[in-house]
Amino acid sequence: MRELSVPANIPPIVSGNVTDHIEELVARNPHFPSLSVQTDDQWTTVTAEAFRSQVRSVAKGLIAEGLAAGERIAILSRTRYEWTVADYAIWYAGCITVPIYETSSPEQVEWIISDANVVATFFEAERTTHAFTPIAAKVPHMTRSYIFGNDVLAELSRKGMSISDDELTARRTSAKPSDPATLIYTSGTTGQPKGCIVTHGNMMAEVDTLVKGIPEVFDVPEASTLIFLPLAHVLED
Repeated sequence: MRELSVPANIPPIVSGNVTDHIEELVARNPHFPSLSVQTDDQWTTVTAEAFRSQVRSVAKGLIAEGLAAGERIAILSRTRYEWTVADYAIWYAGCITVPIYETSSPEQVEWIISDANVVATFFEAERTTHAFTPIAAKVPHMTRSYIFGNDVLAELSRKGMSISDDELTARRTSAKPSDPATLIYTSGTTGQPKGCIVTHGNMMAEVDTLVKGIPEVFDVPEASTLIFLPLAHVLED
């Protein structure tokens, strides 16, 4: 038997965290068209600088809310622009994301929030709180609810105006490559869903490998990527 070994495409990740990708992109090209958001029949481009600015403002709001570095914050929503903003804001605040399918049952929501010790949750809309409401009393540590449909990102941005840039930078850079970025729960077909730790280093290596491995997709000015998988489990799938 022979063992095939090939050199790594990228050097080992030894410092930083996933938020560095945003900072590096803005430093390199602040006008880069990072995302497109559909409103009615119109598509609006969000530049790297605009995305970073909103993420930083929301992250400051989370800090102002008293959320500490390392705490777990869930996102229970369908794929949408606000999902991505919240995800990065959680990381900028030094916290950990716990994605939950918006179709999860109350029992599944209770298990994930309890097992991951979730202290705050982003919901897509009032309707997506229905799976949480019946089990709220069973997870008293989940003390903060944020609803995208209620313009909560703008509200958090206002609350975060008292947080300094230096405090945010300290929180953003607190996570290292070996620290958890996301806890993704399995579907639970063979028992209770199990939380899988995805570290910052895991994500950074995946992104760097993809960019270097297929530059014809990611390293051209007009390139764009369309994701059909739900963000709640895109990393697991």
